[in-house]
Amino acid sequence: MMLITKQTDYAIRILSSMARDKNSVYTTTELAEKLKISKPFVRAIMQKLNKEKIILSAKGKGGGFRMVIEPEKISVATLINIFQGPIKFDDCLIRKSLCPEVKTCSLKKKLKEIGSYINEEFKALTLDKLLKKPGFIKKL
Repeated sequence: MMLITKQTDYAIRILSSMARDKNSVYTTTELAEKLKISKPFVRAIMQKLNKEKIILSAKGKGGGFRMVIEPEKISVATLINIFQGPIKFDDCLIRKSLCPEVKTCSLKKKLKEIGSYINEEFKALTLDKLLKKPGFIKKL
């Protein structure tokens, strides 16, 4: 079970890099080279973040992207929702078809509790907290 997709992971890395100097303007080429991510992948992520108004794009000479939301206001949960939708843990791990025990299944209830806990932790985990953790994204 994958909690965070590559696109979400890269969005976290891109924004963390930008957050180090949030008043600067960054190009997709600069971020792609710095983070060793393909330029088309960076561009797609940046377009989505721009659409969600987390970053702002400026065209023309000296153009690029800059952060418009403070790192302490950007949670991992927000980025997960943007790039992959909400994390849900209430799907059956055993059966692919509808289970006749769906309403009384104790495993499903426990998975839902675990999912709620993980979602709350991701809501509390913001970019500024990630940047303060030793060893996280050292060389960005």
